[in-house]
Amino acid sequence: MLFHSLLKVQTKNPMYYPLTRYTFLLLFHSIFIHLNRKSTVILSYSNNIVYYNIIMYNLIL
Repeated sequence: MLFHSLLKVQTKNPMYYPLTRYTFLLLFHSIFIHLNRKSTVILSYSNNIVYYNIIMYNLIL
């Protein structure tokens, strides 16, 4: 959650803030699955790409 305050500052519209907070929770949850369950490595890797794209989309807006 180190970059959470940075995302809060860079998002101009306050409507995007709950979306970024939710994507951060999903991102850390997928990392948790990736580190602890060997069977879901491919699934968590694809989820990390999707969540990263959503976060970068919110940064652009």
